[in-house]
Amino acid sequence: MTDRLDVIAAFADGEPVSAAELSTALAHEDARAYLIDVLALRGLLDGRPQLPAVSVAPKPSRVRWFTAAAALVVAGVAGGYSAGRHAVTPVVDAGRSGVVAPAPAGAPAPTHVFRMENGVNWNERTGGN
Repeated sequence: MTDRLDVIAAFADGEPVSAAELSTALAHEDARAYLIDVLALRGLLDGRPQLPAVSVAPKPSRVRWFTAAAALVVAGVAGGYSAGRHAVTPVVDAGRSGVVAPAPAGAPAPTHVFRMENGVNWNERTGGN
């Protein structure tokens, strides 16, 4: 390491540096100023203790709980869908006593019919919104 700033950077990074190289590098004013800048940038001069690394992995119990909850939701949706698909509304056949027939498919007959006449119940306008 011939450049004095490289020696200072290696020392600040914790790399092995010989005492003679460090002494020679610190003999220059610009190298001492660089050492102060490097240490300040690394937060070593502000007096605050270094914080340990924090793990962000979720706890295994939460993962198991989430997996169980998701499985219950899927089972509930599948069971509800299956029950709805196979549900039959029983209708008692009046012609034969004790016989239950499945409900007929289709919509029931309407009970009310509304007639809309132009000019009577509503007015048609052209243009605009």
